[in-house]
Amino acid sequence: MDDNEEELASKVPDVRHKFQSQFADNLSKGVYDDVDVERIQNDDHYVECFLIHQKLNVDKTVNMIDSSLKFRKEMDLNNLTEKSFPRWMHEMGAIYYHSTDKDGSKICKFCCSERIPRLSLNQHSLYVGVVEKPPPPPLIGEQYGKMEPKYPEGGHCQSVLRPQGVSKTKKDPDNLLLVKKFVGWWIDRHFLVNLSERIVVLFDMTNAGLSNVDIDLVKFQISCFSSYYPALLKYMLIYDMPWILNTIWKVIRNLLTPDQQKFVIMVKPNEIQQYIPPEKLWSHMGGQDTFQYQYIPSEDSGIDITNGDATEEELQTSNTTVRKRVKVTKKASVRPRARDEDIFVGSFAAISPSEHFLFTAIEGDKEYTDILTIANMSEQQIAFKVKTTSPDGYRVRPSTGLIKPQNVAEISIYLQSGHEPSLVPKDRFLVMIMKVDDAVTSANQLAPLWKAAPKDPISYMDHRLCCQLMTANGEDLTTMEIANIAALKDVITQLNAQVEQLVKSQRVVDRRVTCLFIFQIMVAVTVGLFITVVVILSLLDIDINPFSGKYTAACTPWRYQ
Repeated sequence: MDDNEEELASKVPDVRHKFQSQFADNLSKGVYDDVDVERIQNDDHYVECFLIHQKLNVDKTVNMIDSSLKFRKEMDLNNLTEKSFPRWMHEMGAIYYHSTDKDGSKICKFCCSERIPRLSLNQHSLYVGVVEKPPPPPLIGEQYGKMEPKYPEGGHCQSVLRPQGVSKTKKDPDNLLLVKKFVGWWIDRHFLVNLSERIVVLFDMTNAGLSNVDIDLVKFQISCFSSYYPALLKYMLIYDMPWILNTIWKVIRNLLTPDQQKFVIMVKPNEIQQYIPPEKLWSHMGGQDTFQYQYIPSEDSGIDITNGDATEEELQTSNTTVRKRVKVTKKASVRPRARDEDIFVGSFAAISPSEHFLFTAIEGDKEYTDILTIANMSEQQIAFKVKTTSPDGYRVRPSTGLIKPQNVAEISIYLQSGHEPSLVPKDRFLVMIMKVDDAVTSANQLAPLWKAAPKDPISYMDHRLCCQLMTANGEDLTTMEIANIAALKDVITQLNAQVEQLVKSQRVVDRRVTCLFIFQIMVAVTVGLFITVVVILSLLDIDINPFSGKYTAACTPWRYQ
């Protein structure tokens, strides 16, 4: 045993003694489950996990044990079984263990894609998002309002809202607790059996949308690993998160402590193999593992292989309601460019983008469009209103509305086709947000509230954004236009200089051609005159040779004659 192990083992008795003395009242009042208390008293390895998590700090370890045992008592984790949850919660495959990372650590996968049901704490319910064939609903008790699913052979599960009832549900503490229990039960299945083995949590965000992520649920999951299950989490991978969820994750990150944040790692498809080898990686992530989740009840689960019969009316109601939950996202609502830091976080709401709308024409759509995302980070309902300096140049849908606590709204901004592109950089948008009472249920009630809205930063905030026009490959069209104009001016200047030089050269050539023409005329005249003289002399039979013999004697001086 090395020094670290000796120090770790030596602190176990101190932790037990301090826990029993500091929380004696809780122990006497039955605040904790007896099974957990007995485990603390008898299982050294269990206590050591808390010490490792708190870096051998006895005081912090004792406080974490208190929090963890209270959590386990509240969740009733020691009494949960497979039968404690309705069959469809198991079948949807939102949570399961499979595969390992590059170091051999087991992976707990949370599926958040559009084709996976969502675990919702916002509506405090579990419901199916998009499925080809939703699982058959359990038989329903006589009182529909209580939503008590019953299994054919006397099996009974805890109260839960069925998929078809979710669109009309209201917050119910029982359902909130059941969702937490389901997540806690899955984590607990590994923790108590393998105390010394850490796990990797993988959030698969492939094709995820706003309807697939719940802020409260993610915060609860992270809290489980940071506060209730000691030394269990190795790291948490957030895989292929769409840009539209950046605002939500920005909100979640702000809610986490620095210690919690360091365990969360964002990974892109081309980075995932740094953590999970190809042979262990799911095929849709670029790996070789073709595993498909399928729920098979264990022999001692008490859940029948068949889920019971449902009437045709119930099946029709279920299918119809599930289809109503489907949210079709237009291709134009995909923002062409987004960054993790492209988020403005205000006092009680977050806005994305933070500075500019980037209007880009989507293939097959003649309109330029962008999406404004507003996330309500408060516990109170908020109202929003979007205004622009060029109302004739843009369409805003919706321009005003309400956002429930911890929810996110999408506003589509369309650039009208007739709007002058050169004016786009000069256009501005103003996003106004204020807190409103729950009594406000419609956007039609907001007009008088906006007029009387106090400019109090606690209940009111606004944010201004500029505009940019983008090309299909993501380049700023307005900037390019200015740059192109400047470049065109340079080209024109160069062409003008070349033209002037050509004109000068042409003038020189013209002068030379004129001189050459005159010279040719003079030569022609001279030759013509010479020929004329020769012809005349020939006709007169005159020898023009001065040295011919005919005229020599006449020219001889007299003294030589």
